[in-house]
Amino acid sequence: MFASGDSRTSAKLIPAWPTALRLNGRLDSEGVAQAWPAVLEAIRAAAKGTLDVDATGVTFCDGSGIGLFAAVIVAWRAAGGTAVVNGLANDIQGLVDVAAAVDVLEEPV
Repeated sequence: MFASGDSRTSAKLIPAWPTALRLNGRLDSEGVAQAWPAVLEAIRAAAKGTLDVDATGVTFCDGSGIGLFAAVIVAWRAAGGTAVVNGLANDIQGLVDVAAAVDVLEEPV
């Protein structure tokens, strides 16, 4: 476990095909704040196509991290694309899937 204030969290947008976002370290409130610039870049790049989110280097993920993944998935879906998260533990992946399922919460038209 990292000490509070440790700056080992990183995020990097890798513009290739498919576009990739690589996240490493702790995704708690501090880690999400450190990763947010690259995550915003990924959200702004949202388009048709696929964003591969590599989370194999994530060592801890709380609700802040789950919200981060959900925000990326929802943004890419809204732009007509897909964001796929790889490398999370199954229980965390399940929470991300639920958080990103905004369609379920929307009122019928």
